[in-house]
Amino acid sequence: SSGINAEYGHQENNNMSALNLNIGPGDCEWFVVPQEYWGVFHEICERNKINYLTGSWWPLIEDLHKENIPFYRFFQRPEDLVWINAGAIHWVQAKGWCNNIA
Repeated sequence: SSGINAEYGHQENNNMSALNLNIGPGDCEWFVVPQEYWGVFHEICERNKINYLTGSWWPLIEDLHKENIPFYRFFQRPEDLVWINAGAIHWVQAKGWCNNIA
């Protein structure tokens, strides 16, 4: 096991917005895609026999480029607050030991 914790690709329940506070000490790496691309993700999941809503999926950057899906990729440092827009597709992984409040 790598010891790295990840939250797989998803949209928030009822497509609500979300807040996430990293209280550290490590960083988190985020990937975020606008809501209007959820259908493309659904198709990618179906091609790979994964349920979009209930399955565990981690998109590959190469696939995002191949499908012309724009994405944001950024690091959340300790004490940073991340706001995710309503319906945004997102996935995140700890890059070290950290605690987050969502």
